[in-house]
Amino acid sequence: MATVKQIQQATPTVMTGTGREVIQLLHRSPTRRTVAVSLPDNEQGVAAEIVFHRVAAFLPQLMEQSQRDNLKKIVSALLPDVAPSEAALEQARMLIDVKSTLLKSGDFLSAGEVSKLAGYSRTNPSVQPNKWKRNRAIFAIEHKGDDFFPLYALNPDDIYRKASRIFRVAECEITEATY
Repeated sequence: MATVKQIQQATPTVMTGTGREVIQLLHRSPTRRTVAVSLPDNEQGVAAEIVFHRVAAFLPQLMEQSQRDNLKKIVSALLPDVAPSEAALEQARMLIDVKSTLLKSGDFLSAGEVSKLAGYSRTNPSVQPNKWKRNRAIFAIEHKGDDFFPLYALNPDDIYRKASRIFRVAECEITEATY
């Protein structure tokens, strides 16, 4: 990796002319790496020369920025993560307890199970339960990327379709319970 001083001293040189003229310039150049571009006419050559001069002037700044970005990534990777507070750990413990109890109870069903009970599409079983969730008619507990819906919010007398009277969870913030 080049040092900042090396980057600042390494301002690229743009050499233009005929092939022979450029070869003569290259023989006098101390650089170890060269890129040559051959263009069919003078108009394109002049346009390319302007672009290359601008890029050459900006290249050291780009290299420095890239080096700074890489150093930030290294520092970030080596620093330990900030430990959660005692309150956050307690909240996580309580959330684990609640979710475990609810999911083990058998009173929460996956979207596929809800759709199967209600006789909805088997090709995309989460459509109807997710529509209810979007309309805030039912809530779900998210676990490992899947939504689980409360069985008590469904009415078995209506072939397990959405109950007409679903009580609303009073905007309580069980972080993982989502509408």
